[in-house]
Amino acid sequence: MHRPRNRYVAVIITAIVMAFISAHYLWHGDTRNVIPWGFLAILSGLLASTKAQSWKFGAVLGFSISYCFLWFDNTDPLSLHQFIQLFLIIPLPSLFGALCGAVLSRLTFASKQLSGQMNR
Repeated sequence: MHRPRNRYVAVIITAIVMAFISAHYLWHGDTRNVIPWGFLAILSGLLASTKAQSWKFGAVLGFSISYCFLWFDNTDPLSLHQFIQLFLIIPLPSLFGALCGAVLSRLTFASKQLSGQMNR
């Protein structure tokens, strides 16, 4: 019963690590950062055991990686006012990341199911 929880933790930790790497070592804010994020969404779809898990894993991954990337990529010192603005605004694009992650993870899970049915 604890296995799905461990998978969620693994997805979140992977997202945080990837967001940090993307913000500091890869293309520094370039749109090419979404390429490894997409691979992780595909892996989250392969990790899922059910359709619902694929939606959730993808959404958690997409939101976490987008949210953390936007914080890690911001290297300017922040005043309290700027911090509050970012704290309130950053979840909005992160919701788009959640949508993208959920859709790609679900498509991967569906293709996994389809290939399993074709092999029978």
